[in-house]
Amino acid sequence: MNAADVHYSQAHNESAQALDFISLLLSQHAPHQAQQTLNPFIKNALPLGVLGTDAVQVPQKTDAQKHADSMVALGWKLQSLDSAADALLKSATRLEREMERESNYWEKILAVKEQGWSVCHLPREKHTLGVKYGFSEGAFAFQIRESWEAHDFQLMPTFAIAG
Repeated sequence: MNAADVHYSQAHNESAQALDFISLLLSQHAPHQAQQTLNPFIKNALPLGVLGTDAVQVPQKTDAQKHADSMVALGWKLQSLDSAADALLKSATRLEREMERESNYWEKILAVKEQGWSVCHLPREKHTLGVKYGFSEGAFAFQIRESWEAHDFQLMPTFAIAG
């Protein structure tokens, strides 16, 4: 069963439960209509009209209560703004530290490069920089055997056998 089937099954189950709930609510006022859409298990388990509704009149708030509610809302907003400001300050501090470390890193890389060293990406680690050294401009009798995993270089002489 793939993810789409799971989502479909969940949606079908939830809509069936919503239909049963509404059918039970309607069964108090229109039992015949509710009985047609009600789940057979619920028909046998619960009597019709068992779930009902009533209209409730919401009490009117006084001006003092409205003022108190607005003050509470204002307090929550101020607290949320303070919390957001603290989070932003922490993030700014963290970014400044990260920028310092990044700047320090690139200054060191630039210093190595300015001293004439060749800086390059490691072949198997694209996010790691390395310094290449050896006799790359030298005679063909020497070649660099690179051991990138160990981060060390070894000069290996090569010999040509004349026949």
